[in-house]
Amino acid sequence: PIWKKFVALSFHFNMDVTCCGSALLSLLLAIWTVAGCRPCVDDVTHGRSGFLIRLLFVPIFFILLFFTRDLCRVFGSNGPLVFLDKACINQVDARAQLAAILKLGAFLAKS
Repeated sequence: PIWKKFVALSFHFNMDVTCCGSALLSLLLAIWTVAGCRPCVDDVTHGRSGFLIRLLFVPIFFILLFFTRDLCRVFGSNGPLVFLDKACINQVDARAQLAAILKLGAFLAKS
């Protein structure tokens, strides 16, 4: 299924940005908690603690994991576009080249 491919590619290409972004979010929320700038709750086991990190960390992690490239595109960073010529189109034989070009759409539809 295509969703498995999307998840695997998201982990491969976006994990570094996701980890850095999530760590930065955690650090900022921790600083705001220590400074007393964000709401806290009294926890029996941990004392006074912020709840926003518990609420925001997982959704932010998955948003960054699955939509990093889209967010970069929205903010103007397009990055390199790559097309891998997996079909290895023959550049010498015109008949073989035409046959490969005609099959390229089917290959892209299934990839």
